Amino acid sequence: MHVLDTQAAMTRGALGLACAPPPELRIALLGFRCETAALTQQVSLDEAGEVLRLATPGSLPWGQAMAAYNSGLLIAGRIEDLLASIAQLHDIAPTPDGAGSTSLALFLGVIFLDMLGHVRQGTALEQSFLPILRAHGEQDGLARRWWHTTSGPEPHTRTTTRGSPCNTPRRSTTCSTRSAASSSSWPRSSCTG
Repeated sequence: MHVLDTQAAMTRGALGLACAPPPELRIALLGFRCETAALTQQVSLDEAGEVLRLATPGSLPWGQAMAAYNSGLLIAGRIEDLLASIAQLHDIAPTPDGAGSTSLALFLGVIFLDMLGHVRQGTALEQSFLPILRAHGEQDGLARRWWHTTSGPEPHTRTTTRGSPCNTPRRSTTCSTRSAASSSSWPRSSCTG
């Protein structure tokens, strides 16, 4: 999604919701509002929670809402709720339209776990990326992007080695930094210098 005017996007979403749309359209509009609100760090946990209850897990609006919901929980300092929410991300099978948004939610889950010092749990959550990449990686650029962002090198320290998404990723359990090394062309190769 490319939103240049987040306020206008939120307003138009609200106008659509005010028309009492059918449930499927309501879920889509709420998902759109969740993603837009997350860009400005003004997430409505109520709206995101509604989408999470109503949308199919792994769908586009579900992924949008999960990413926004977890970001909102972190901003609100509700760490126990955040950890419980991230736990729901394990083994989610995205729908064809939801691979990118679900991958973003997984990416944020890994990053948030790392930030909170739960690196082993973050490494375990990364495993949920692999089936998504195998099923959608060639077709969905966002799924590949979030995999590369999670497993790609960080220039300040490169202490571990990662393989391709067809191999099991490994990460140091003493730090949250990552690097990638792969001899295949997909995902991209990178040095571990």
